Amino acid sequence: MGYFPELNHGHPTTATIHNRLPTHLLPDIPHIVTYLTTSTVYAVAAGPAIDIFKHPERHIVGPLRLHTDGTWLWPSDLAHYLQHYHVALPDEFITHMRAQHWTPPQLTEDQVLALRL
Repeated sequence: MGYFPELNHGHPTTATIHNRLPTHLLPDIPHIVTYLTTSTVYAVAAGPAIDIFKHPERHIVGPLRLHTDGTWLWPSDLAHYLQHYHVALPDEFITHMRAQHWTPPQLTEDQVLALRL
């Protein structure tokens, strides 16, 4: 989720970010952004995340990291695209975050190493 093909870290088999732009705004965006950004870091990439909508000036969003809550895995720039462009997220993921009361579990190093995401 969040690996849009337009991004350097994207997958060609996922829906484009343009197809994920909203038809309606999510009421819980502040909670979701907090969940996405305060979750456990699973991996760190060598390069930055770039906002593809601000091309060609290469607006850097921040360092590219992969975050997880032990069930879902997403790139760190997903929070940026949600906050600034309101990209749609899977309903199952929103339901999952809501069930966690918008607070991701903080995984230990052993728990992260045991993940099979």
